[in-house]
Amino acid sequence: MTHRFSCVPMATAMAPFTVPALASDLAPPSVPSSFFLFSDTQVGDRRVMDSREPGVPATRGNSLNGRSIPKTVLTIGHANAGAYRTDVVSLDIPRSGSQEPSGYAFPNLDIQTGIGATEACGLHRATLSGNALTGPEAFALPGFVEDVSLCYGTDLNSKNTSFGSEKRLVVAGLNVAFDVPAGLRDLAVHASREFNRNGTVPLPARDTEFDAMPELGIVYGQPDKVDVFVGFQYWRNKFGNDAARLPGSEETTAPAGVSFHVF
Repeated sequence: MTHRFSCVPMATAMAPFTVPALASDLAPPSVPSSFFLFSDTQVGDRRVMDSREPGVPATRGNSLNGRSIPKTVLTIGHANAGAYRTDVVSLDIPRSGSQEPSGYAFPNLDIQTGIGATEACGLHRATLSGNALTGPEAFALPGFVEDVSLCYGTDLNSKNTSFGSEKRLVVAGLNVAFDVPAGLRDLAVHASREFNRNGTVPLPARDTEFDAMPELGIVYGQPDKVDVFVGFQYWRNKFGNDAARLPGSEETTAPAGVSFHVF
């Protein structure tokens, strides 16, 4: 899954869902504007062999490194585009190995199910084309920039561990689609605000919120029926936890996988 879409966050950009940037790239001009100019649905699977999670310490060595957790991630995604806008929705279902058991009582890792944790991550991103809204080629710079779009979206997640993350993220900003012969090259710059949960701290402090932050997304994609990919992922102070204090709050890993365009 090459998670490509206008206004996609950096972490998502490594996923295998490929979404073209502009309606003009997606179908012949003769297609009626009242119908989708483009529609694509994908199913994918990827492996993350060396993930980390806050509050899951290593069994030996430097405990701040956290425990190495293998994960498999099933992804289902859909994208479509009209004359003025694009939309993408996706659902990731990561399943951890027994190294991160579900339902353990932090920090007593002897109280656990022995079954790996399961997470559900939903994402929506949308754009409104600057060229389509203000006039043809208003934001185009031939040979360099094809369009500048407004972009917005949200992330939602839930996980069955004591940490129990409940991510609620909203983003808004601009997406620049570069003028390339095929596929897409996009740069998204937007503001984000996250609300979450940290079940490892006493009540009533478990609901957490973060300051508004800038986010940068760089996306590269080429059309194909089957996508095979390798990505790079780095987290520092994961989910707002201090990597110098809580084990597993820093992660460096390389996901890899495959996705299929089913219709």
